[in-house]
Amino acid sequence: MQSSAPPPLRSLLSHRLGFGPPSFSGGFGDEPQDQSDAAVARALDIGIKYFDSAPCYSSSTNTSERILGTALAHSGAPRSSFVVSTKCGRYVDPTLPNGLFDFSAKKVSESVRESLDRMQLTYLDMITVHDIEFATDLNQIITETVPALRELQAQGLIHYVGISGYPLDVLLYVAQRVKVDYVMSYCQLTLQNTLLAEYLPEFEKVGCVVLNAAPLSMRLLTKIGPASWHPCSPELKTAAHSLPTFCEEKGLTLADTAIRYALHHPSMLSGEIPVTVLGFKTAKEVELANESLNTPPNKELVDTI
Repeated sequence: MQSSAPPPLRSLLSHRLGFGPPSFSGGFGDEPQDQSDAAVARALDIGIKYFDSAPCYSSSTNTSERILGTALAHSGAPRSSFVVSTKCGRYVDPTLPNGLFDFSAKKVSESVRESLDRMQLTYLDMITVHDIEFATDLNQIITETVPALRELQAQGLIHYVGISGYPLDVLLYVAQRVKVDYVMSYCQLTLQNTLLAEYLPEFEKVGCVVLNAAPLSMRLLTKIGPASWHPCSPELKTAAHSLPTFCEEKGLTLADTAIRYALHHPSMLSGEIPVTVLGFKTAKEVELANESLNTPPNKELVDTI
């Protein structure tokens, strides 16, 4: 637990890249701990400070939180040199009354303490209510979930409280009715969808920092392609399927083009959005993404896509 007041949130998010490790889980494949250690260590060396995880990024053998916490401990980096964010509300537990979701005060309070234990930490910099659109009643997020997390904030267990989800109108609805420090949007500032930029003025009105995640649209904008569970339409999957070859004919990769596009979007360059979060498996992936910070996308290629 940290007793002194935390610095302003924006001041902590000083690097445009955030490290999202869902690849440290069954969702995208179990990675060896030493490989994860190397990726986290390289990110820290480069200056990446923001590390994001979630309880539901897990497999039958391990969890993203545990692997990330171990990697941060192995790095030897001072606790004040990195920002740890995890989530609550969504779990891998089919016995829950609402499928995989439980946004009750009791459950999210327990979840924060369990995350701290898995990650070997005494406090979390940020806690995100995960995929709020799946709440049976959004009023529960407003009147129960966020207030419960504010109680933990008062105890020094967490510093900032945020919400995440896909529908931007849902995120805005909640943010207009209960104070949250930030929102995390995913797949909404990408090569094929820039809706997030249109919502920025509204989030600014309610004092929310906006974080961008999944600029590769959960692998849709990669040569590997999306997983079978990917929720996009068949038409979009078909359209995206031809893009890797098209980009390679221009001497580039689709993933690199998509990452550069997000990192060099005007809302990122202006600081309106301070961080774009990418999932990393290896130190090499971290290095390649970091190089993209200095190289804008090919405008002709982007316009054609």
